[in-house]
Amino acid sequence: MITIIMIVYYFICAYLAGILFWSFIKEKKSLNNLILYLLVIFPLILRLLRIK
Repeated sequence: MITIIMIVYYFICAYLAGILFWSFIKEKKSLNNLILYLLVIFPLILRLLRIK
């Protein structure tokens, strides 16, 4: 049961990171928004790579 929850958790993290990365690529106007996207994506990527 725990492994199913972990798999779902990693899929959700990957989905959110993908959406944020796509928004990061699309954002061309504001440097502040680019920095905010990076700050949000960074912990998600670390979770996907299992780095604490």
